[in-house]
Amino acid sequence: MGNMRQLLLIIVMACVGYSQTLNWTGYGDTSNIADFRADSTKYTKAIPHSQWENFRLDILFDDTSAAGRGSDSAKFYYWLEYGHPVLTLANRLDTCWSTRDPVIVDTVDALTTANFSATSRVLASDGTFSYPLKTIDTLSFAIGGGSLQSRNFPQDWDVFVRVGFKGLTGNNKDAMLKLRASIVRRQVNNVRSK
Repeated sequence: MGNMRQLLLIIVMACVGYSQTLNWTGYGDTSNIADFRADSTKYTKAIPHSQWENFRLDILFDDTSAAGRGSDSAKFYYWLEYGHPVLTLANRLDTCWSTRDPVIVDTVDALTTANFSATSRVLASDGTFSYPLKTIDTLSFAIGGGSLQSRNFPQDWDVFVRVGFKGLTGNNKDAMLKLRASIVRRQVNNVRSK
């Protein structure tokens, strides 16, 4: 009976150790951006990139001094930088980031009313569609308050990814902007063989 309990304990520990990572829970995939206002430049933490598939980036934001999301004075653009560990010429471990060739994702401009309008994505004859740029969604995320830009796109491969933010003219100077980046990934793409 003792061997059976030990075997059961080993199986339970293996299941816990290899259980599906909840990479959408906010642990390891979400960054609150602190002290962001005016023309600030801020980054998320480094987020593991290579072990999951697909990539959806949600940018949630709200102006701390404005009542009502449509009147927020939020104006900034954001981008992705990819990185991986490298050994420097001085034999020190560092991270090499693609700061000279980032991937610009989109611009948030809450000062332009038209950006809050619903915009449909049109399916092309080849089965692809493009996201409209600068659109801001205030309906899909109404429960938690705030505004949302959600983007899904193909990715370069690398070990880490981080999101950068740069405030533009018109971004609130008097109060910090509530800003969060959340990355949603898929564990594995199941492929059926014939």
